Amino acid sequence: FKNIAIISVSICVVLAVLGLTEANKRDLKFNELKVNIDVSDGNFFVDELDIESQVFAKGYQEGKEPIANIDLRVLEDQFDEMPSVKKAEVYSTLDGMLKVEIMQRIPIARVYTRTSSFYLDKAGYVMPLSDKYTAKVPVVNGDLNIDYSVVEGQNFAAPNELMKINFESRKLHEAYMLAKKFKEVPFWDAQFKQIYFKEDGDIELIPAVGNHVILIDGMAQIDESLTKLMILYKEGLSKTGWNNYRVINLKYKDQIVCIKR
Repeated sequence: FKNIAIISVSICVVLAVLGLTEANKRDLKFNELKVNIDVSDGNFFVDELDIESQVFAKGYQEGKEPIANIDLRVLEDQFDEMPSVKKAEVYSTLDGMLKVEIMQRIPIARVYTRTSSFYLDKAGYVMPLSDKYTAKVPVVNGDLNIDYSVVEGQNFAAPNELMKINFESRKLHEAYMLAKKFKEVPFWDAQFKQIYFKEDGDIELIPAVGNHVILIDGMAQIDESLTKLMILYKEGLSKTGWNNYRVINLKYKDQIVCIKR
């Protein structure tokens, strides 16, 4: 019985503290807004003013509004709907501070089609351009005839129904897979600045170093192609020069075809 009594008293104390905390929270004023935006990937699509303006536009005033009156879920959903935001977290502290944590989407390629331009992000979704910041990512262009409005909301990380019926969507899947592949290796990430889709179906990679184009057959045998290219860079071009060839063709198995300038 003694143990039961101790547990009962402990529960009552906890409930009393929680009740007191809730009562204090109802009276506690919203006294500060703290915004933290993750810029560790070097992107600056969202700034503190973007977030602050939306909070204050709701009528929430520092020093006047009880912190309990702030609808955290509504604010969080509103920030999540921002095109450059991957995830937002909004919460309040026991001392009256409203905290907003913003994780930005990470673009890995910028696509230019005949009608529009947009990003492909790390998760495989299309992402609109920003008027305040331009990401330094590889360019994808060439024979691409698809509008942003058609692919908005689609995910290109894996084949889907749209890709089965739309060849242009399959190209975006290919572009995403290539950009993601290059992003995994710092050397290729720095070397490949452009992915160009030719009308005949071939894909050209435009390097940052070397006055040549690299011809590949999409993701087919991409690991073998990159291995061959690395060998050529280390054992061939490093000795003969980076500008002796205008085309390096990696489409053929177990060989490299180079066309001299």
